[in-house]
Amino acid sequence: TSWHAALVGKFMIEELARIPVEVDYGSEFRYRNPIVTGRSLAVAITQSGETADTLAALREAKGKGARTLAVCNVVGSMAT
Repeated sequence: TSWHAALVGKFMIEELARIPVEVDYGSEFRYRNPIVTGRSLAVAITQSGETADTLAALREAKGKGARTLAVCNVVGSMAT
C-alpha cells in the first residue's frame, strides 16, 4: 500500500540522508495542523492520483509553503 511504501521511504531517508521524516495518512494530514515551512517537502504517494484526501493534503501542504512531489502510476492525474 501507499502507507507501507511511505514508511519504507521514511526509514531509508532518515538512515541515508539523516533528515527527519513524518508519515501521515492523507485523510489525517490536514486535521492535525502539521508544522510545515518553506523548507518542507511534502511527498504524496498515490496509485490513482485522484483520491480526494491525498489531493486535499497536497493543497494543504502547498498552502503552508511546502514544495510538493507526487509519486503516482497515472500520468496526467490530478496529483501529477
